Amino acid sequence: MKKGPLVFVVLLILTLTYPLTVNYALQAYESWRIAELESYPAEMRPYVDFSPFIQSFWGGLALIFGVVIVFSWLLLGMWRKTLFKEATL
Repeated sequence: MKKGPLVFVVLLILTLTYPLTVNYALQAYESWRIAELESYPAEMRPYVDFSPFIQSFWGGLALIFGVVIVFSWLLLGMWRKTLFKEATL
């Protein structure tokens, strides 16, 4: 398999698994948040405020991974003529 189609297939697989990964990370964060909230007394729970998911380590990592995927698609679009020219030869 040539380099162009291989890059396309790998990027397509990463793009399709990204929403599943973010969904899993968000569910894990919510489970952790609920378990941590239950460790406080009931009268203090309304006053406990956790950072949102996007400010957590895993949320930031998911955001960075998404940005890398977007820029990879942009680079693939710019280099498509040189990458896919090899596949047609």
